[in-house]
Amino acid sequence: MAEEERFSFRWGIPWLDSGHTSIPNFMLRHYIEVGVTRAEFLAILHLASYHYESAQGQASPSLATVANEMGMTRRGLRKLLRSLEEKGMLTRHYRTGDTSIYILEGFSRKALEAHLAQESTSEEGGRNYSSEGVGTTVPRGAELQFPQRTKEKQHQEESDDGGSSGLAQKLIALKVHEGQARKWATLRPPAMVLGWIEYIRRNGHSIHDVPAFLVAKLRDGEEPPAMEKPEGDRRRYLGVGTPYEGVIQH
Repeated sequence: MAEEERFSFRWGIPWLDSGHTSIPNFMLRHYIEVGVTRAEFLAILHLASYHYESAQGQASPSLATVANEMGMTRRGLRKLLRSLEEKGMLTRHYRTGDTSIYILEGFSRKALEAHLAQESTSEEGGRNYSSEGVGTTVPRGAELQFPQRTKEKQHQEESDDGGSSGLAQKLIALKVHEGQARKWATLRPPAMVLGWIEYIRRNGHSIHDVPAFLVAKLRDGEEPPAMEKPEGDRRRYLGVGTPYEGVIQH
């Protein structure tokens, strides 16, 4: 490596050439969104630091090494890795008499998908903005009417449990980050969001990280499992597939 190409040349510290780990910014921006906790992301960074800089490289440090670097027990690290596997963020190949091989492609792809989805939304918003009002005569009085309609619509959404604002508040109450709550309450069908909220209400006690679970399910667009309505809910007789389905007027 030429002297002017060395990383340490810029800073005057030779040890900087002993290796460094490059992390794409979109991973830093979206790891929470895809359902990875801070502790799990730190584990991902440590594993990534052992991935050789080549197409054939592999990350295969020992659990003891990574646990020591993170200041935790091997049991605690195993719990983090198992959670990442269950979320589809990490693939682990076990080897007899040797360390496991860790593949991070699952996390990389999910973080990239979240980044591209955000870029797409931003571009669509830009096109909508640029296509309105340019070279167009605004009717007299429209300036006053538009804010009034917007305020009424916002009030209606906030008072309606099925509106995106109401759904976002329900998600926030379950400790989902406000930005994520508003995003997925807007992008996903209300029935899907309400279904997962009801699922958490009934089964949340068995879920380790409820906010991450909800974000992951809504991000993937996964439909909530079918659940029977409580006995006290009169609407249980009016759903699709119930004895009174045929008498419902649409």
